[in-house]
Amino acid sequence: MNVCVYVLVVGLTCLVAAIPQRPSSTAPVVAVEGAQVEVIDQVESFLDNAHYLNNEEIGQLFTRLSKDYPKLAQPYVIGNTIQGRPMHALALNAPPPEGSSGDLLRPMVKLVANIQGDEALGRQIVLYMAEYLASRYETDDQVQRILNTTEIHFLPSSNPDGFAVAKVSHQQ
Repeated sequence: MNVCVYVLVVGLTCLVAAIPQRPSSTAPVVAVEGAQVEVIDQVESFLDNAHYLNNEEIGQLFTRLSKDYPKLAQPYVIGNTIQGRPMHALALNAPPPEGSSGDLLRPMVKLVANIQGDEALGRQIVLYMAEYLASRYETDDQVQRILNTTEIHFLPSSNPDGFAVAKVSHQQ
């Protein structure tokens, strides 16, 4: 019971703290003594454009997180559903300190959502939490403490087939 409350509190804290910042209309330019760097591909954050993601978009989000935060995020697929949809998962954890091979006793937490197809809110909370933790690692001491001491696995949809059916039936 205490673990469930803790996970809920951490999830809600991430949601409350994720105040969206609108991306600028032009790519930022940074000048450093004779060198100029321009961000070419600025992808809008999932937190800025909240909507229910379909299964393909979840895979794209996890792939983007692994490209944006390669030392923190590792996407993987745990298998396929009966209808052939991949079950996307994401592991988040900080790399071990230099000179160490990692902590074998680091606790692991698995957050699973969308067990029933129409439970879309839990699915979104898991996705928000994954992006929030990955994007805030460099700047937030609490997020650093969480990811430095815990390995978190996210499975936002354990029933992608049910979600697809529920989404279609609610549109009719």
